[in-house]
Amino acid sequence: AGRWHLAVVQFENALRADDFKADPAIYRKLAEAYLRQSRPGDALRAADRGLQVHGNDPWLLDWKSQALARTSKPDEAREAARQAERAQWKQPSAPGKTVLAPPFAGNWKIQEGNGDGPHIGLGGRFAWDFAKVDEKGSELNPAARDRRQNASWFAWDQPVLAPADGRVETVEQAVPDNPLAGAVNDRAPLGNVVVLKHDTGEFSLLAHLKKGSVTVKPGDAVTAGQEIARCGNSGNSPAPRLHLALLAQSDPPLG
Repeated sequence: AGRWHLAVVQFENALRADDFKADPAIYRKLAEAYLRQSRPGDALRAADRGLQVHGNDPWLLDWKSQALARTSKPDEAREAARQAERAQWKQPSAPGKTVLAPPFAGNWKIQEGNGDGPHIGLGGRFAWDFAKVDEKGSELNPAARDRRQNASWFAWDQPVLAPADGRVETVEQAVPDNPLAGAVNDRAPLGNVVVLKHDTGEFSLLAHLKKGSVTVKPGDAVTAGQEIARCGNSGNSPAPRLHLALLAQSDPPLG
């Protein structure tokens, strides 16, 4: 709660400076910070303020949709989401497309992705949750005595690999892992995170990482297949899993 209170103060102060009024990222981050504080009305006003200055910015429309959904206005939320989708397709394309390799070794399965389940909005269109499985497709070690323990799940503490060459943009590794499977952290939904920037101008985001396991820092160059962290159970994750998203910019929600 304190983290997002400080974020609100920071971004509100930034908006008072004329130099930042041309930057839509400030409005996006302010809307996110308000939502993390369970202040959807303020988030909606921040998104609308940004849209008045910047027009149909897709990420501001996406935050507006999420704020409307939390203020019990589902029809308006769906319309804002549709506007966000249309605005996104009108954005300039990246100079190339990032080719991603699996960010893990061994057998894993996709639990959710591409707009399914919680992967809604623009940030979920190219996003997946992966879980490590055995030869029978089970995520849970059948020999485990207590399925609530993180170590009972095959994905726990597995190496997380860079999905493509790039440079480290963002690192967060102070979020505690959920102590038991089934418990989630809604205040930091992505948990521990690494964001990589690629030569195409796109970004890959890896989340739900194990606390303190990240081995890289902002500015480091990484190569595809390099171990950068370990799989954890941090954030809005009911069991150990790995979240991978490909993004057009680095400032969508970072938990």
